[in-house]
Amino acid sequence: MAATAAPGAEGRLYDHVKLRTWRETSGLSLTAASAALGMSYPWLAGLESGRARNPTVEVLTRLAELYGHQPAELLPGAAA
Repeated sequence: MAATAAPGAEGRLYDHVKLRTWRETSGLSLTAASAALGMSYPWLAGLESGRARNPTVEVLTRLAELYGHQPAELLPGAAA
């Protein structure tokens, strides 16, 4: 089931730029992060580039937790 929050910039339900920044700041490569989460490299790359527009709340939660953040921080307009 896809997240149902109001779409943000460009129709995305999450901040893909923040997601990439968190991963880079954590020092994880896309390969390491995707392995830690049990998701495919192409899917995570798509999330970070903004090509994947409808990740589930579970996916966003797992990503935020891996990088030491709260899932709500990924919502459009959330404080940095």
